Amino acid sequence: MSLIVAFGCSQRRKSFDKAKQPEKAYSKFISGIKEVISDRRVVITCMHGGITKHDCWSLGAFLPIYAVTVAGSTNSRQGFSGAILGVFTILSKPVMGKTSDRYGRKPLITMGLILMRLIVPAPSPF
Repeated sequence: MSLIVAFGCSQRRKSFDKAKQPEKAYSKFISGIKEVISDRRVVITCMHGGITKHDCWSLGAFLPIYAVTVAGSTNSRQGFSGAILGVFTILSKPVMGKTSDRYGRKPLITMGLILMRLIVPAPSPF
């Protein structure tokens, strides 16, 4: 089935004018970036999300090593806790998607930002 779809797509692709297609795609790409960057709320939310994700990924990468070497935990316990986190993440995605569809994205984003600020302490300048 996938071969039929791939063959059909390749046949349709030949009918496009190849000389004009890159300019159209590039101009659409640039106009999309300008549209996103022009909204200050989106930029602030993305910056906060990037910082939060950086913190979470850093913690997720080094916390198991710390727990095994310093705190005396076992490798299997750390692997099991990572597996639980992965399963919970997979199961929560559809639930949060339906919740976002029902209540809208703004209340969920606001609540998420507030909860993350309460849970993740602000870094100390000292």
